[in-house]
Amino acid sequence: MAGVVVDVRGHGREDLFENVDVTRTVGLFMTIYPLSLPCRPEWSSRELVSSVKGRRREVPHRGLGYGLLRHGNQAAELAEIPPAQVDFNYLGQVDLVLKRQTRLGLAEEAMGPEQSPWRVAPYSLAVTIAVLDGRLQVRWAQQSDPEIAQSLSERFVECLRELIRGA
Repeated sequence: MAGVVVDVRGHGREDLFENVDVTRTVGLFMTIYPLSLPCRPEWSSRELVSSVKGRRREVPHRGLGYGLLRHGNQAAELAEIPPAQVDFNYLGQVDLVLKRQTRLGLAEEAMGPEQSPWRVAPYSLAVTIAVLDGRLQVRWAQQSDPEIAQSLSERFVECLRELIRGA
């Protein structure tokens, strides 16, 4: 069965535990954990989404603690997990968070490059997704061949349309 290993990023602002209030803190409590996603060519978009949701739900506490286990001496078998090919970062509904803020907002000017052009990227593909002004925004960054990112983004749109149609 074909598949892909994706590094999933969490921002630590989710409700993971009872009686933990992070509202008076600043910044992110970033987590990154690998998620192995099986994929069969005959799966419909709906079956693929269902599979990904199921795999993600199996991850305890949304990956919190994985980095400590992998890079510490607690679980040597985690160090043998192959590196992820894809970096996935869902930022959430950015516009909802900003509407709650009274002093902060999005800058209107372009932000410029996020990384040095000389940096060697650890992933073949990086996908960043956010909801802004009620619209889904997806950014694809493919390191070696921009045509791959273009092809993936086109297939992504096809799958979204298929899901919307209820196929």
